[in-house]
Amino acid sequence: MSKPLKYAFIRFAKNSSANSAEELRKAFIAVFPQNEFANRHLAGGGFSYSAPLLQFKELEGAILAAGYGEAAKFLEENAALIGGRIGEAELETGKSAIEFTETAAHYSFLTPWVALNQQNSEEYRRANLLYRAEILNKILIGNLLSFFKAAGFEATEEILLNLEAEERERVVVKGVEFRTFNGNFAVNLNLPPLLGLGRFSSRGYGSIALRLPCGC
Repeated sequence: MSKPLKYAFIRFAKNSSANSAEELRKAFIAVFPQNEFANRHLAGGGFSYSAPLLQFKELEGAILAAGYGEAAKFLEENAALIGGRIGEAELETGKSAIEFTETAAHYSFLTPWVALNQQNSEEYRRANLLYRAEILNKILIGNLLSFFKAAGFEATEEILLNLEAEERERVVVKGVEFRTFNGNFAVNLNLPPLLGLGRFSSRGYGSIALRLPCGC
């Protein structure tokens, strides 16, 4: 498995109408109410449960929309309209090879990772520390496989992953409280920049960045 994946980032100036990732998400839905990437609703009705290819983030004080695959094409084609309707913005595009690597690549979570759902949250609560680590490791592998499926990729090798995570503050999304985690992981994959993984990644949770070999 080695395929190029297009990505696009639209970074907004501080004087835009959106001052947070959530405000930006709502602004996109207002501008593109029928767009599946923006509103997460399928054309034939119902909600899309696939990994989101359009994600809204707040990173180091910057507000941005990140698109991967077809969502990157959507951002690029509508950049002028988005800038005119939402606020001054800068477009960045590129390609990233999605491929297995011979040596592990190291990534860090830039924003809290929401790993657990209501079903596995109770299993995690009852587990000892060793089993908790195993649960989270399996969930993160599942997050990666979900993204591959959404982006049209197939994992041709086993994903080898080692996660070091610690629990952070809890967050409330849609009126429900969730545990969040931060930390680092090593995996035999090259992944696109600023990719969001896990629950509510369209809202900016679970964004990752490649760590340099020095660990910085």
